[in-house]
Amino acid sequence: GDQSGKGIIEILEYPYFSSYACKMKRGDTSAQRLRIAIDDFGSGINNMDMVEAYDPVIIKLDRGLIVGIDHDPEKQRTVSALIKYFHAREMKIVAEGVETKEEFEYLVGMGIDLFQGYYLQRPE
Repeated sequence: GDQSGKGIIEILEYPYFSSYACKMKRGDTSAQRLRIAIDDFGSGINNMDMVEAYDPVIIKLDRGLIVGIDHDPEKQRTVSALIKYFHAREMKIVAEGVETKEEFEYLVGMGIDLFQGYYLQRPE
């Protein structure tokens, strides 16, 4: 059948994680041919659990992982490992909150798929 999604549902961070709620959402979204995105990845404690449970098509990396990445070796190592992990699972990666040319160029070089932030577009 047609595998193209009609839309994308964003799953936000919660302080707790419910595998039952997850199963319900996955059933609902696949029935409607919607795709799942995990928002603000890296801002909370249960991120990998959510990725494993929801099997999203898009991961949005939280601004906290992005800010100053061009000169922060620890963030570079973390994001590099995440890119390998997610790309191996055929997930697209969005960098959220890109604000400088240096951040943008560094992230492009790392292989990030999509970008959001003031560097690219200021809100209207």
